[in-house]
Amino acid sequence: MPTDLTMKAALVLMWLVSGTGALAQDSIPLSEGDPSWWVDGPPKMGTISGEGDGDRIVWTTYDFSIGAFDASAWVTKDNDGTGPQRLSVLGYTDPDSFDGRILFRVNVTGYTTGTFAAEVSLIDEDIDAPRQTGLITFEISRFDRDDPDASYGNLAATAQGTICSTANTIDCFEATFVIETQIQFGS
Repeated sequence: MPTDLTMKAALVLMWLVSGTGALAQDSIPLSEGDPSWWVDGPPKMGTISGEGDGDRIVWTTYDFSIGAFDASAWVTKDNDGTGPQRLSVLGYTDPDSFDGRILFRVNVTGYTTGTFAAEVSLIDEDIDAPRQTGLITFEISRFDRDDPDASYGNLAATAQGTICSTANTIDCFEATFVIETQIQFGS
């Protein structure tokens, strides 16, 4: 049976965590900055439109960053920018849901245009357990940023290839994609 002191401590903790206590309000200053993020959802970065298997779907890329590196379209680079980088573009049909997402992963050298082999995954809750995947051709027509030290840039690309169910390789379809989005550059 909890002691009276334990119950009081639990109540104080619930009060602080609920946001009514001064510590909770000071620890997460939600009122600072642009409050529209909380009302209107995260800022949109761009779109991915895709066609395949008789369907047309549009996904949106978002910037979930709040003082941190957390955009859904990003590139991680090596120290001098000349070696391989990983370009990742994660699109959502709904920013509040993990269902129906699409993820492109492309290894590129430098910030150049051109044609690259890429992975595409259609995923739901678990990003490491896609329901459909494929190796596709990813053609970048724009990959830049205004300033070499800028945190954001732009990407324009098309992609095409075969996507198959992870449950069997018989359930496949051809798909094409158009990607136009801002991207966040990692350090």
